[in-house]
Amino acid sequence: MAYYKGFELASGKDNIVKIAEADSQTFYRNSPVGLSSGQVVALSDTAAADIFGIALEDSANDTNNVKINVSVITPEQRWRARLKAGATADTPDEITRGAGYILDLTSSHWTVDGDTGATEGQGFVIEDYDPKQASVDGGEVVGRFGRLACLAVEG
Repeated sequence: MAYYKGFELASGKDNIVKIAEADSQTFYRNSPVGLSSGQVVALSDTAAADIFGIALEDSANDTNNVKINVSVITPEQRWRARLKAGATADTPDEITRGAGYILDLTSSHWTVDGDTGATEGQGFVIEDYDPKQASVDGGEVVGRFGRLACLAVEG
């Protein structure tokens, strides 16, 4: 299986919308993004509760408000991601199925932080993993975004 950055849809409807990005944003394909004043904005790892969707292309990083494709998240979708390498729970056999974890952004690379549980209903809920995955690059997990993290659905 190929190594990837960020989040890839594993199952569920992709909910693709085309929305203008705000001025001077920097994010990459498969990155969680937010919505501010009706425009797509980059997020930091501390903003896991503010996710609108997953960017399906890199930002233009200009002031032209280019429209990009975003997969709006819903609780019904399942996403494939990597655990943060070097975290306390960085291997699949150390994580808890059904637990919510915050996201981490390090060097433009989004992962699921195995150290810190998210506020109930927020974050990324891990549902499945392969215990054979090596932990050096972070184990692969499949899960969903918590109900309260799905702002487009919850309002």
